[in-house]
Amino acid sequence: MILGKQTNEFFRPNAIFGHAATLIRWEGTQSSAGTSPGNSTRIWETIFFDDGMVEIRIGNWASGTAGITGIYNSSGTGTSFSVAANTSYVFDGSSSSPSGVTVYSGYTYKLGQIVSGSGTPWGGASATSSNLDYSVFPEENRHASSTYPWNTLQNANADDAYTTVYAWQYALTVKFSVFGFTGTNTCYVGSNSYITWSSGSTAYSSLSATNPALNKIFIDAGDRSYQKVMRAGYLVF
Repeated sequence: MILGKQTNEFFRPNAIFGHAATLIRWEGTQSSAGTSPGNSTRIWETIFFDDGMVEIRIGNWASGTAGITGIYNSSGTGTSFSVAANTSYVFDGSSSSPSGVTVYSGYTYKLGQIVSGSGTPWGGASATSSNLDYSVFPEENRHASSTYPWNTLQNANADDAYTTVYAWQYALTVKFSVFGFTGTNTCYVGSNSYITWSSGSTAYSSLSATNPALNKIFIDAGDRSYQKVMRAGYLVF
């Protein structure tokens, strides 16, 4: 089922050609103990589209201590939801506030429309033991495989750390622009399974809508660890 006709809010103007996107991939574990790259037990990807839409794809998802999931600004205003293995989520981040956001579970964002049916992470539901290339994406992206490869930004086990991720700097630059969060050329991916804006954070306990006091996306955030962070840009979906 497609949520999106030209007469309602789900229609987007690029329904033929698709939207440019930047993708962040996180590979980690459900605890702070961690493991070596290639053996991570939790996988997620977050895709930022040029029209403000955001898609989160969950892959393998080992059970562990429950964390917090949601989209919040620095003052704690936002929307909570939950995630599960091999499920994707879509929400519209083009408004000025993350309050009352509808998060569509079991949907993807394609050609400007919210489409029923979950998508697993493009880089695979399991941890990667080697570099990825653009052959995992739809054919329209593969021309970029040699010029705009996946960038591996973190490739070692780390606890209470974060990685700085810059928006893609080529022709189809897609900023991390959601809900008016500042610093949209840059975001920070935390080992404790969240993304922040303005600065990174190593907070791991008492995580809440107001902790850390930054604009953020939590993905079952808690006392976790990561082994790999990757970015892919110059994408069109």
